[in-house]
Amino acid sequence: MPPETPVSSLPALISVSGTMPPEQWNRVGTRLLPKMRTTGNVTAAVRLEVEVDAARSAAYSAELKQIIGELGLSESLRIVAAGS
Repeated sequence: MPPETPVSSLPALISVSGTMPPEQWNRVGTRLLPKMRTTGNVTAAVRLEVEVDAARSAAYSAELKQIIGELGLSESLRIVAAGS
């Protein structure tokens, strides 16, 4: 009889990453995140990018900053405008 393999008491980290089309974002929020939350400890990182006319970059960044503030995420999210 083979010896028993010891079971680790350390938690395993499972990470999901990659790109997805905007049409799938809501489904991730309603199907994948609730499943992952059943463990009780989920963290998430986000990176969103958009191309905007350089002349409009500052105004657009200000609009995004306002929205992020209204969502209460000013301490968590930052805006970086490259090429402006």
